[in-house]
Amino acid sequence: MPNIEYFVKRVSFLSGKELFNKYKILLDFIIQWVVKNLMPKHILIPIIITLLLTAAVIAAATSHAQSITGKVTGIADGETIIALRQNDRTQHKIRFYGIDGPESHQDFGTRAKQFVSDLVFKKDVRVVQKDKERYGRVVDIVYLEDT
Repeated sequence: MPNIEYFVKRVSFLSGKELFNKYKILLDFIIQWVVKNLMPKHILIPIIITLLLTAAVIAAATSHAQSITGKVTGIADGETIIALRQNDRTQHKIRFYGIDGPESHQDFGTRAKQFVSDLVFKKDVRVVQKDKERYGRVVDIVYLEDT
């Protein structure tokens, strides 16, 4: 049976549905350990209730990831695009999750911007909010819509 360190190392970088699934595995592991070690019920029941409530909070938080669809109308640099939302025609600045490209004024910045432009400019995309980066800016996963 895997130990606690196994789970902690693997869930520290996850979010969303992945984190909830790993949390369920960890919850099963803890319940098996508690039953195996014959923990008294007056201790066991509050622990299980706390774990279940935490799982519910994680599920609620991860099920409401913001998602928009729209058309890419601009490319700021190799890691940022501008999309026009379909519903209300508002512009949104989209930063790619997991991409750290050069800024426009840096070496290869123009090439990175052109590369992103070739991929998504004037195309329909679906954008799912993923996380916040170290500076507090929202980063997103961008999916090309089937055309």
